[in-house]
Amino acid sequence: MRERRHKMLIFCVAALIASATSQAAAVPHWGAARIDDQSRRPRDADPLRRVPLGVVVYATKLQLRRAFRCAASARRASPTLDGEPLHATLVTDAAGLEWSRAFARAGVFDRAVAVGEVAPAAKQTALRAALPLYERFVALDPDVVLCDGALLATVAAALRTADAATLSATRPDCDASQSPDVVGFRATAAAGALLDAWAEARRELAP
Repeated sequence: MRERRHKMLIFCVAALIASATSQAAAVPHWGAARIDDQSRRPRDADPLRRVPLGVVVYATKLQLRRAFRCAASARRASPTLDGEPLHATLVTDAAGLEWSRAFARAGVFDRAVAVGEVAPAAKQTALRAALPLYERFVALDPDVVLCDGALLATVAAALRTADAATLSATRPDCDASQSPDVVGFRATAAAGALLDAWAEARRELAP
């Protein structure tokens, strides 16, 4: 059996952001729920309801194909997470939501949610908008292809007590580009402040 090496870093973020100034807490967002194959009705009456645990993939309109591939690999690798069926949310911009209508019957994402204009801190602002949607969530970039459920399970477990967690994994039996770092967040004020500070730092670095 090939060696698998995992390195984990867990943040109790309150101390890290004690001096940071938090921005506006909420980003306006709206969404649509997956369509049930039999009833042909949305599975969720409220597509923005809070779910205990799940996966979030942020993608722009041009990244949607990769986002679907990412979510499909997550469902194959981890049909359940913490004993419940895997719940997955696509977070995108308004153009991406318009172009992602096929998600409703694809069986990959449970819902698609759009956020407003988020450049240049697109990823950070999108994850901040996703924070009210889950009690805990693991965030995946659209280029991620999961080989098994270890990444999701490990980060999800850490988020039972940590505000944020990241896992860096080296998998000799996976292409390196398909096994990058993943991050996760718990719906706490500290995690929200960390995401706000991360977004602000990204804006300051933008040309």
